[in-house]
Amino acid sequence: MSWFLFYAVVMMLLVSSFLALLSMIGLEAQRHVSTAELSSGDHVQVTVTLSKPRLVPFFYYEVFDRLPAKVEGTNEGRFFFFSFAKTYSYTYEAQVLKRGGHSFRQIHVYGHDLFGLYRLRRKLRCESQVFAYPNYSFLNNLPSTFASSQLAKRSKKEQEAHSIAGLRSYAPGDRPTSIDWKRSAGGLGLMTKEFETDQSDRVVVINMPTDSSEHEFETAMSQTASIAATLVKGGIPLDLLIHHRQWHERSVETITWKRTLRALAEVEQATGEPGLPPAVASTIHGGIVFLVTPVLSTAVYDLCRTLASKRTQVVVYSAKEPSQVERHQMSQVGATLYVPSSRGGGIHA
Repeated sequence: MSWFLFYAVVMMLLVSSFLALLSMIGLEAQRHVSTAELSSGDHVQVTVTLSKPRLVPFFYYEVFDRLPAKVEGTNEGRFFFFSFAKTYSYTYEAQVLKRGGHSFRQIHVYGHDLFGLYRLRRKLRCESQVFAYPNYSFLNNLPSTFASSQLAKRSKKEQEAHSIAGLRSYAPGDRPTSIDWKRSAGGLGLMTKEFETDQSDRVVVINMPTDSSEHEFETAMSQTASIAATLVKGGIPLDLLIHHRQWHERSVETITWKRTLRALAEVEQATGEPGLPPAVASTIHGGIVFLVTPVLSTAVYDLCRTLASKRTQVVVYSAKEPSQVERHQMSQVGATLYVPSSRGGGIHA
């Protein structure tokens, strides 16, 4: 009798193990994401579907969706017990914590034997992409000096019609229509015409990727998007300077806003100081510059000093609360600190 029980138990273990192995054959997985584009911090609904051949038996499955590094999920795993169904699905909610592209790559399926002695894993490749734009809001109160000066409300064609204020050497990024071809042919090299509106009406937003904590850096990116969004909503075109491996200048208007958001989403945190944007030395003369930085640094003070020397109004936002010493240094270099608040923000000397 004891030998009979022994062999019976052994046979059950062998059959259970064989069925556990068999249950991992022919599995397929699909993932459906409710939206492929959203803002950082938003939630997305994810549906995972597991398919198996109808005649393949199993005891129970554990299914887990492998999340990207900066995505957090709630109940992204699920158990499925034996049934005759061919497909099994479940839905969970995930939060995208950081802007940029996020790739869902694999779904892990664990098969078990009847007694829970074996846990077999199979990785099913399933690609899904989610892109998160920087989180932004419309500011109720940008600096009053900007509102009173009514900067940059003329179209590009109207700017071209204004009188010439002077000439300077050509710099990358200058419009071909602004080149003085007659003077350039005189052997001095390419010369660019400067119009009065270029000197007085230009609006520039500069995002300084100063070395800082991730929280401060992400706060600065959101504030850059908020300032740009507020200006674009008001019908005010602007130039945006961002650093992504190198400095890039973008013209921002309503029709280019989505491309601008994508560019902001792709900016990576730099290590060390990237140096001053080259456009500062040649193309920014007058107008107003919104300088957004995670923290105040020597590079920020130098940039403010350079811009102020060009009769440019400089408004600085720092993600890290400035100290009294830093506030004094800002006033010394001719810049104004901008500190947004829940009521829309304001100007603070």
